[in-house]
Amino acid sequence: MIPTNPPCRTVSPSRAVTVSRVRARGTAFTLIELLVVIAIIAILAALLLPALAKAKQRGQSIACLARLKQLQMGWIMYCDDNNGRMPQNFASDSGHLGSGSPAQNLMYMPGGLYSAWVLGQAGGPPDWTNNLNITQGTLWPYLNSMEVYKCPGDTVPERNRTYSMNCWMNGINSYGGANGTTPQGWNNSCFWFQQISDLTMKLEPTMACVYIDESPITINDAYFVEDPSQPQQWIDAPAHYHLNGGNLSFVDGHAENKKWSDSAVLNLTQSGGASGFKGDASQNYNDLHWLQMRFTVVKTALQGR
Repeated sequence: MIPTNPPCRTVSPSRAVTVSRVRARGTAFTLIELLVVIAIIAILAALLLPALAKAKQRGQSIACLARLKQLQMGWIMYCDDNNGRMPQNFASDSGHLGSGSPAQNLMYMPGGLYSAWVLGQAGGPPDWTNNLNITQGTLWPYLNSMEVYKCPGDTVPERNRTYSMNCWMNGINSYGGANGTTPQGWNNSCFWFQQISDLTMKLEPTMACVYIDESPITINDAYFVEDPSQPQQWIDAPAHYHLNGGNLSFVDGHAENKKWSDSAVLNLTQSGGASGFKGDASQNYNDLHWLQMRFTVVKTALQGR
């Protein structure tokens, strides 16, 4: 007869503990195995982090291009509403828009003598946090968005603007300018544009740069200077937030990315001011010439056309 309850084997307490310890040792990591796993994770992180950083910068560049296109469309709409006349673009050191300027003054407001697409400075406090410099600019009614004026690649949270306008697009310069009425008094060798129609036979709309992402080293006012009559001299410097590239917008409404290779721009640590700084001769000034060709035209270059 088969017993319904077979006898149970009994295990001594000491043997049970021994078996448990053996099983634990069989399933746990040894110190060497743990170190190997950590090393593998570290290697994978080292391989992946640069790729993730590049992906982030590419995403920021796409967002920057979108913002520049919005800014450019605001500029185009302003020109359409003003019979083709471009918004004014003052140099801050002209005496009208210096740091701490009274943006509430009616002369600085849209329609005033010293109205401009934006006011004030973006190079440092207190102006770079003063949103009135943007909201009382002539383009604000067309945009109504603070983020449109700033590249997402800029890591300074206080700065409210990184974009500047081509100085030859209705720019009023301090060098020889008087009362905000003299265009480019410091340089009569290049063409200065007040109306869209002024570009005819000089710069194609697809080649005429309006806005550019400016380097935090040179940014101050909203007035970006390059002088084609100085083929080896940078005045202001473009930003290179996007894998050594920067973004620009053009009269026809498109925006594009430009990869900079000039070491003088990529390694810039101090602004040269009005005298600018020398470009990298080993690069044959290719970046500088590329940008100058999209800013204006030397008058003698059009002789004989």
